[in-house]
Amino acid sequence: MAAARVLEASASVVLICGLPGSGKSTLASSMASRLAEQQRGHDDSSDEQRQLYSHVVLIDYDDIANRIAVSEQLAVDSSVPTADDEASNSNTAFDDTDLLAWRESRKMALTKLEDELTSFFEAQSESNISNQSNNLLVILDDNFHLRSMRRDVYKVCQKVVASSTEEKNESDVGRNAMRIGFSVVLVETPLEICLRRNGTRQGKAYVPEGTIRNMAASFERPETDTKDYMKKFELNSIAVDASQKTSTDDVYDANEERICSCLRQSLDNPVVPPQKEVGIDPEVLQKQREQTLSNLIHRADRLLRTMVGAVGRADKTMGRTANEARKCILQ
Repeated sequence: MAAARVLEASASVVLICGLPGSGKSTLASSMASRLAEQQRGHDDSSDEQRQLYSHVVLIDYDDIANRIAVSEQLAVDSSVPTADDEASNSNTAFDDTDLLAWRESRKMALTKLEDELTSFFEAQSESNISNQSNNLLVILDDNFHLRSMRRDVYKVCQKVVASSTEEKNESDVGRNAMRIGFSVVLVETPLEICLRRNGTRQGKAYVPEGTIRNMAASFERPETDTKDYMKKFELNSIAVDASQKTSTDDVYDANEERICSCLRQSLDNPVVPPQKEVGIDPEVLQKQREQTLSNLIHRADRLLRTMVGAVGRADKTMGRTANEARKCILQ
């Protein structure tokens, strides 16, 4: 009987997050194209980097949302689009269709991620090529300003790993080595620079200033040094500065070594199937839940204070009433 071949297949899932106008989409696009060029041998990087990924996929949440919004709007109009119609659609402000598209895009992006991971590993398990490592890189481009949004992506990775583990039987052990690395790249750019860049955008590319400010106020940074069970999933994270970028490749070029190192480290600490909650100390879990609730109340208070201030500036006689209403809400 022939010896079972060993095929190592790994996937790296990296989230590029940041405020609108931070430069995250520029970084994600540059990263995807540069790593794809390295694989094709069109780049001057070392052989080690060139063979890093055999497949590169970019999932752009905004692109998905825009396509959904256009299709929904055309369905409402029930007319055949013309070139003028498409130009008009690209220069209109946000409406209810865009909000629905934004929500739907998040579901579609996660579905696409799961499909990409599942298809890749299935293809590797059926491949006749032996003694070759195959690596997939999936880049997700979105604001991801809340930790829960990033956790949703991590859960998809866990689902794929768990599914693969359940399908394996004893005869398969040792034949396929499947790993999924999860990492986060936070593009840190000062709020005022983000607002200035956003101000130059037109149509649906422009995000209301209030939305960006609220997003900045509620932004939950990845924590790389934490003992909190609920935050450990994003320990493989780095922050990069995109405030001084002058070309599309500047940010990636300046941080290429750190980004690639982060991706490699994520594979050294791969995603594991979800653990049963019974394995967590109940007291620790309760403290974490209380801390989460406290953080939510704090953010709500900050938002309400901003609203109270706006009311006071508009009508000084209503300031006290607005502040009392804030207290009632938080009780």
